[in-house]
Amino acid sequence: MRAAFVTLAGEGTRLLAGSIMKFGGPLADAPIWAFGDNPQIPGTESFHLDVPEKLNGYMFARKAAACAAAESMAAGDYDTLIWASPDCLVINPPVLYMLEPPFGAALRPVHIRNIGVQVGNPPDAFWQRVHEVAGTPGFTVETFVEGQEIQAYFNSHAFSVNPKLGLMSRWLEIFGKLASDKGFQAGACADD
Repeated sequence: MRAAFVTLAGEGTRLLAGSIMKFGGPLADAPIWAFGDNPQIPGTESFHLDVPEKLNGYMFARKAAACAAAESMAAGDYDTLIWASPDCLVINPPVLYMLEPPFGAALRPVHIRNIGVQVGNPPDAFWQRVHEVAGTPGFTVETFVEGQEIQAYFNSHAFSVNPKLGLMSRWLEIFGKLASDKGFQAGACADD
């Protein structure tokens, strides 16, 4: 099983890379691909990040673009692509992110409800449109700090996918559709 990490080049990337190399256990030697315009960061392989022009300025656009680019690079040689935000630290081997059949992704529910919708309430305009465009059914998860049952959305600080499935490319495609949807942007996305 081969794994690679993907992150954005930023202030915390050096610390993230160091923590993976020191505490990553069987993943300590996995490549760490940092996307952005920063110079080489010790412990990483740096790559220029191309964000589609129509997505510039959108929250999470850089992450979606980096994940899609890394997925394309990893699809032939890797079984697991692990996203880790540059503000994360690894303090134990992240082996639960290693994927084996039949699993195609490893995700953790969010820690608090935040923008999530409690079970029993209909999806708000934001989530309704996201589910519609993504073609995803609604299902529930329990927040891991508050223990609230909510309609599913996941922690975006770390997750893993099988790069052969094309999930990250699909994410970038859906992101582009939602960013281009003027009604959605003016309505459900009118604020942060």
